[in-house]
Amino acid sequence: MRIVACLVSLALAGCVVSVQPVVTAASSTFDARLVGHWAEVDGKDRIVVSRGDANTYDIEYTDSDGRVGTFEARLGRLGQRTVLDVQPAPRESSPMPEAASLIRGHVIYVLAVATDSVRVSLLNPKALREAIKAKAAALGSFDDHDQLVLTGNTGEVNRALGSYIERPGALDEPSAWRRVRP
Repeated sequence: MRIVACLVSLALAGCVVSVQPVVTAASSTFDARLVGHWAEVDGKDRIVVSRGDANTYDIEYTDSDGRVGTFEARLGRLGQRTVLDVQPAPRESSPMPEAASLIRGHVIYVLAVATDSVRVSLLNPKALREAIKAKAAALGSFDDHDQLVLTGNTGEVNRALGSYIERPGALDEPSAWRRVRP
């Protein structure tokens, strides 16, 4: 459920956000398996993923209370991991305006994609804070409320996180999603 909370910005206490893109347009890829209607296995949240411009995805997220938020995303790699770089869609008409005001950047999701299922993990903010403090992850950052904001440029974030996310404990427990229709 923490992934859902981060996505809709209702409880950002466990989120890591980058002020710069983690996946650039030049490094993005596209996986058609992500396109479709998805349901959270252990919850009531739903996501509709469609192809955006070039190698991007448009995401419409509906929480269990029926609130809807719209997001854009790019798929890419960090180290050996597949990641989805998600940010609020720049639409003023989004029915969930708090998403755009509370997520001030790019949320990084680590994905394990199969044909009709996907497992999604977030970076563990507590572990990353400790790694930054111990200089085990060379990243500029600050806390905005309980949200960890990474301030490095795209290259710095990629270099630091590319090896960091392979460490035990770097990721939170994954959330499982299943395709409900294409």
